[in-house]
Amino acid sequence: MVTVVGRMVVNTIRGKYGNFNVANLFSQLGDYVVRYEGLDEYEAGTYQGEFILKKTELRTRDFGVGKIIEPIAYLEGVNLYDAAEGVTEEIPEAIPDPLEEEEISKPKAKRKAQPISDRSELNDNDKELKKLFGAWPLSDEIKLDPTVGRSTLRQQTTYLKSVGYKYNPKQQVWIKNH
Repeated sequence: MVTVVGRMVVNTIRGKYGNFNVANLFSQLGDYVVRYEGLDEYEAGTYQGEFILKKTELRTRDFGVGKIIEPIAYLEGVNLYDAAEGVTEEIPEAIPDPLEEEEISKPKAKRKAQPISDRSELNDNDKELKKLFGAWPLSDEIKLDPTVGRSTLRQQTTYLKSVGYKYNPKQQVWIKNH
């Protein structure tokens, strides 16, 4: 693993399965498309800090009648110095939803997680919330486990936002607004 100092620009895109985040990392090693399990917790914005790279690779994907070759950086962790939420940059239109990429790479027998969209539905079903978060009731400060999978992480973040939690990217925790 290598730690690089740089700037990560996060943008939110509306996809087939709802909103998802994409990011680019600009560092002294070069510019990369970011793959990070915890990316959907972040708000769109620009984040300065140290980025722990698990690995990098070149990936090819189809785009119209051609192909795009992208340098990919897989992040193990993030240590932020500064966060400017809401300050974003333009990104290409044809970025695929990571859930679609997961769907293609997994066997068809697996069932996709259903999105949680209705806040009132959640409040009536503590069993669903316990299943979603693993613990219930939730404390005022929550650190999510990004290894649960991107679909589950999206459901968790959607719920937390709907009940007044705000993500603190420097501490990498969700804090309840009272």
